[in-house]
Formats: sequence, C-alpha cells, structure tokens
Amino acid sequence: MFAALALVIGACKRGPFEGATDALNEAEKTWTQSGPVNYTFDVRRVCFCPTAPTLRVTVRNKAPQTVINAATGMAADTTGLSDFLAMERIFGVLRRYINNNPAQFDAEYDATYGYPVFARIDPIAKAVDDEVQIQVTAFSPGLAAR
Repeated sequence: MFAALALVIGACKRGPFEGATDALNEAEKTWTQSGPVNYTFDVRRVCFCPTAPTLRVTVRNKAPQTVINAATGMAADTTGLSDFLAMERIFGVLRRYINNNPAQFDAEYDATYGYPVFARIDPIAKAVDDEVQIQVTAFSPGLAAR
C-alpha cells in the first residue's frame, strides 16, 4: 500500500520546468504539423559573447541554404551559430537548455506555426554573464524574395 501511495505522490510532483517543457513540446508539435519545409527568417542570439549579427536564413527542405547578415546583405560568418539555422535546430537548443535545469527559462512561440519567437535563458543562477536570448523575427513561409 505504501509503495502505491509513493508512486501516486511521485507522479503528482512536477519539476520547475514542466510547464516550459509542455509549452516547448506543444510548440514543436505545432511546428511539425503545420510548419513549412521552405521558409526564411531572421534570428539573433544575444549573449555576453562576441556580438552576433542578425542572420537572415533561407531554409529549403528543412535545411539551411543561405545565411546572410540581415543588416548588410553580405554572406554571414556562421561559426558557432549552426544551432540557430533552422527551426528544428532552435527547438533542439531550447530542449537542451531545459534538460540542464537552468536558473531561468522563458520562451514565447508563434501561435500559427509554433516556432520560437523569443527565449530568455539563464543557465546558472549565480554565474555572471551567462544569460542568453534568442530572437526570431521576419518569419516568412515559402521562399519569398527578401
């Protein structure tokens, strides 16, 4: 009897990021079901690291095809940014952060397609300058010229 009670109590406990995990799962499901395979978007990672420009990414058949600096229109250096060059990759980044139990995790997702619009993550509470923000803007389904 006590073992069954312990299982019930254990099943009722929710971790601090269960809501964030649920929201991420739902958004990723929406993306999988309704997200286009061809699209363009702008993405910017903001952190206490070398300043990364806003990237304009064109994705074809779920794979990044072109990446340019959105401000200059020139080819962008994507060193260290490959995890941000397709929505599936960004979902993976967010999942890794959640799985590592960050001090803070807040994210917003597009209501129509489910892609991440904004995320704010603080991996370690008392660490200095480890916070990260991810911003996705100018999403356009299809391969419209920009």
